[in-house]
Amino acid sequence: MTVSPTPRPPRKRPSPVLIGGVTVALIAGAVAGATAVSSTQTAAMMNGNTATMRQALEATGFAHITEHQYQRGFMSSTETMTVLVGPDEDRVKLKVTNRIQHGPLPGLRTLANAVIDTDVQFADAKVQAAFEKALGGKRPEIRTVIGLTGSTSTSVNVPAGQFADGADMVRWQPLTGTYRASGRTTDLNFALPTVTVSGDGTTVSVNGVRLSGKTTKRDAKDPLGVGDSAFTIDSVSAGDGIGARGIRVSSNASDAGGQFYGGTVKYDVGSVSVPGLNLKNLQLHVSARHLARDPLVRLARAFEAMQQDARQGKATPTLTKAQEDALMADVLALLQGAPVIAVDRLSVEQPSGTVTLDAVATLPDAKGIDAATLKASPEVLLAGLNVRANLIGREQAVRELLTLVDPGGRQGLAANLSGLVEAGMLERRGDNLNATLNYGAGRVTLNGQDLGAF
Repeated sequence: MTVSPTPRPPRKRPSPVLIGGVTVALIAGAVAGATAVSSTQTAAMMNGNTATMRQALEATGFAHITEHQYQRGFMSSTETMTVLVGPDEDRVKLKVTNRIQHGPLPGLRTLANAVIDTDVQFADAKVQAAFEKALGGKRPEIRTVIGLTGSTSTSVNVPAGQFADGADMVRWQPLTGTYRASGRTTDLNFALPTVTVSGDGTTVSVNGVRLSGKTTKRDAKDPLGVGDSAFTIDSVSAGDGIGARGIRVSSNASDAGGQFYGGTVKYDVGSVSVPGLNLKNLQLHVSARHLARDPLVRLARAFEAMQQDARQGKATPTLTKAQEDALMADVLALLQGAPVIAVDRLSVEQPSGTVTLDAVATLPDAKGIDAATLKASPEVLLAGLNVRANLIGREQAVRELLTLVDPGGRQGLAANLSGLVEAGMLERRGDNLNATLNYGAGRVTLNGQDLGAF
């Protein structure tokens, strides 16, 4: 007898609604868990950022944070700070509020650890009302996105506006910019198209203002960092033939093999005009090279600490002998590293050509100096100091420049170039005039002529 197997009931497919519901629940749970983690991470990050910001503001000597609160929530949090800006005798109090939406889907707008909207207001209600009026009722927009890896990107947009005080008027176009930080590297880029200030019958216009830079530090406590920065202004005009074009201040800092540090600052102006005077291509490039990095870092930190104490009204501390010895040891190590200080270029273009000066100073023999000798007789450094300076330019260009420096007519320097050449203070080399000054071993020479001990 064969027994037929009992037929199985047909398997019921899970309801799509049930699948969707479970999926949504799982996603919601995952998002909630991630949001809780993000909330914790963001709180720690914001506190860390505030500590970093406090350090940076205090280092400027222009602002500092006096109050800080953080109210942590699940989906959102709020951070408030009170910041004092300006010189001690005329400080302005600002209230900064950060409204934070936690990730990983803050505000359901993007994938990030957090999105922060920052509001800055003057504590003085009258000043704040005047500020809002100046912006036409609009508010500055400051938004920071904290990525899932901890990187940050902040965008700033200050609306165009104008402010009037009696007959005085200030107008500006929108200020826009970005600031990004990733790991130990930060970069910024800000632009302000035009600012115009008018009053007392005079109007000053500043056009094409830009600030950019990129810096990488070894760690969060590194006071130096390496990188480049530039501040440029396309033009400045003040009427009556007064103005300047092509203004640029740039800097570069770099490590040399990790043991030495160096930097260059360049000041360049395309042209300057005032009644009766027009100058072109003014350049001043200065640098400091071969600076022993470790003692330089310790000295920078000590200087920052003393500056911070001074800004907080603390009395100048009396250094212990151990602290004095440590500072002196760092100064000596810096000098014994054979530092080089240079004016790489100081030049101005005249109608007949460019006159250029360069100079360099080195301390190659400082290794023979000990701390006790340096402290007792700092002038001992002069014995090992070497300086070289060189001036060169076409004769007519030198004459034109001397006329500007010493407009003495027939009795001025410009009228006596031949006498300077005959005295050996200048040398003719073809169409150029040249002067070379050297200092070493305590003696000075000019164009090879010994001028005696110094």
